[in-house]
Amino acid sequence: VVADPDKMVVLTAAQSIADEWVTEMRLSHVLDKMVAAEGGGEVAQAKIMTIESTPRVISAMAEDVVKESAGEFDASKETLAAIRKRAAGMFHARLRG
Repeated sequence: VVADPDKMVVLTAAQSIADEWVTEMRLSHVLDKMVAAEGGGEVAQAKIMTIESTPRVISAMAEDVVKESAGEFDASKETLAAIRKRAAGMFHARLRG
């Protein structure tokens, strides 16, 4: 619960940005890049598709969103936190199958 209405506006905007930019397709592209960086193939994919890779996936997703958005929104700490949280949730859902 957020008591400050101004803070609530910021958090709502941050969540809206995360919802728009953190998509399943973007996650697929980020994971593909990560697998390719590990050398490609099934071994690289198995290495990336683990719960232990979550921090790397979150960082890669946030970096990709900021790069691709190129000034379309303010990459505030609240926005980055919403992006990271959504990315983590999507990645964990994908791991669960």
